[in-house]
Amino acid sequence: MIYYKKNTRQYPEKTSVIIAMCDENLIGKKLVDKKTVLDLSTYASFYKGELISAKQATQIIKQLHGEENTSFNLVGKETLAAASQAISITAARKIKSVPHLQIYNL
Repeated sequence: MIYYKKNTRQYPEKTSVIIAMCDENLIGKKLVDKKTVLDLSTYASFYKGELISAKQATQIIKQLHGEENTSFNLVGKETLAAASQAISITAARKIKSVPHLQIYNL
């Protein structure tokens, strides 16, 4: 299962949306490599919303990818596998062998 949360930030001229998705088993962990820290414990609330299936994650990404002011923060093998069914992924960063991808649509 995958945690899904839609985070919004209101600015005077626009509303920005960040879609956060993370493999359920990664919440509560802190991933550290040479120069990168991804703290899924301290920042669990950014990702921890509704638990959804990989199929649902794929549908959400298909629906929202390319929307103006909508960005994505995707973490984990299951999450990125679901994303790859919706969009072309050419490169994702790995932190302690866990894939992490950010997509910005400004």
